[in-house]
Amino acid sequence: MFRPLSLVLFVSVLLFSAASAQEERVVYSSTPFNLSLVDGASIADLFSGGARASVDGLGVAIISTRYDRLRGVDVGGLLRVVEGDADGVTFSLFGGVVGGSARGAHFAAAYSIIDDETRGVLSSSVFNIVERQVLGLSTTAGFNIASEGLEGVQMAALFNIAGLKTRGWQSSVVMNVAGADMNGAQTCLGLNAAGGDVRGIQTAGVLNTADGSMRGFQSAALANITGDTTTGAQIAGVLNISRVVSSGAQIGLINISEENDGAAIGPFSYVAEYGVRPFAALDESRFVSLGIRTGNDVVYNNLYLAAQANDPFRWKIGYAIGVQLKSSEETSIALQYDFAHVNYDRLWTRETSFFMAVRALAFFDLFGQEAFLGPSLSYYFTDVREEDETYPYAFFDDYAGDLRISLWPGVMFGVYW
Repeated sequence: MFRPLSLVLFVSVLLFSAASAQEERVVYSSTPFNLSLVDGASIADLFSGGARASVDGLGVAIISTRYDRLRGVDVGGLLRVVEGDADGVTFSLFGGVVGGSARGAHFAAAYSIIDDETRGVLSSSVFNIVERQVLGLSTTAGFNIASEGLEGVQMAALFNIAGLKTRGWQSSVVMNVAGADMNGAQTCLGLNAAGGDVRGIQTAGVLNTADGSMRGFQSAALANITGDTTTGAQIAGVLNISRVVSSGAQIGLINISEENDGAAIGPFSYVAEYGVRPFAALDESRFVSLGIRTGNDVVYNNLYLAAQANDPFRWKIGYAIGVQLKSSEETSIALQYDFAHVNYDRLWTRETSFFMAVRALAFFDLFGQEAFLGPSLSYYFTDVREEDETYPYAFFDDYAGDLRISLWPGVMFGVYW
């Protein structure tokens, strides 16, 4: 009883497939040359005989033109509409619309809209919109949008948006956006953003963001933000943020991370697992310093204020960076560089008054606290004329024009708590 039913089903499928194939079969009327005045008034329309018009050669439009497929070159006209695929080269004085895929080069004075995907070159003065993805080059003085992604290059004066994965290069003045992962480069004077991982380079005049991990290089005048793990470098004029820095460095005025196995370099570099450690120190010039240490257990940063009870009263604000290496379970050694501005008996000394020191420090336990002690070599550059010395002695003290240069050895002792 199952055989007749099976036969009926089999025949039904064959008939349905044949009908579908008949419906999907498209008949084109090929025209090697087309001259169009306006939409509907062209050589291709005249000889199409009810079939879909296809230009397989050269097309010339006076005002506008519309046909179903392009296989060749089409120039002129204010508006061009290709309802199917366009394989070739088009030039439009105003705009161009392709209902299918575009392969080749498409130029429009104002805009280009591609309903499927583009492979090749897409260029206009105002905007380019591609419904799927760009596989090639898309350039405009306005903005580029590829709703599904980019494999190639987007260049715009305003902004670029690739809805999903991006492989290639986005370059603009205002903003670049990759909706998912970005493999390649984003360069912008404003904002670069990636909705997933970044593998490559982000450089911006203002801000770079990556919602996922970043493996490569981020550079911004204001800030870099990575939602997960950074492997590489974040360099910013103000702020770097990454949940984890597995290797590489954060370099900026403020660096923030939960974990950092690389280096955080800047006056305030907060690593959550190490926290912020206050300290006090005294050096050979009788400057008493109070400050905080940030960073990790290898690369650290000290931000401090120091005062010297002389007449006139002196104080300085300084920053130090050091590299600390363990020599045993209880002790470690560090090489530290100090930089400070020295002020004289007022809020701020405007003249040149720059202090620098190189210190070799030993870290050890002192009554349950970490202490440090070591020799130093200090340099002082100033054009301030003073009778009382900032330092007790010097083995070099001379002038280079109005600039006084002094060098002297010393020692520093301090305690973290």
